[in-house]
Amino acid sequence: MNRERELLQKEIELRNRKLSGRALYLSGRNQLINNLIMSIENIPKLSKISSLDIHIKHLKDYLKSDNEWETFVFHFEEVNPGFLARLRKLHPALTSNDMRYIAYIYMNLTTKEISNLLNITIYASKKRKERIISKIKLPNDITLYSYLSNI
Repeated sequence: MNRERELLQKEIELRNRKLSGRALYLSGRNQLINNLIMSIENIPKLSKISSLDIHIKHLKDYLKSDNEWETFVFHFEEVNPGFLARLRKLHPALTSNDMRYIAYIYMNLTTKEISNLLNITIYASKKRKERIISKIKLPNDITLYSYLSNI
């Protein structure tokens, strides 16, 4: 029975690693798109081309879309069944953006990786983490990751 439990735990860890890998891939892709947009916008001759401006707007809209998030939630729930529901029940004041951030923390991603995934600055990512800790009234002696691991 312990062997079976150990195998199941390893399977969950493997799936979480795959999910983390996918999230990191998306993070890198988003960062690349963002860098490309910034580079193009900083070249005066290119920034005056209206057709290019339309494409830049499409890329910015793409970075803001939640299509990838829905797919992510589906796979996250396969690996961690009921986690988001339990979290929502314990802390109903959390917003969908908070839940998204928490899912990435639960996967043990760094602040930098999360900021790339959410297309925000590292500073904004740290502030969001502080606000979430405040919202859930987490004691100072417990890290957010350890708290989430016990839900």
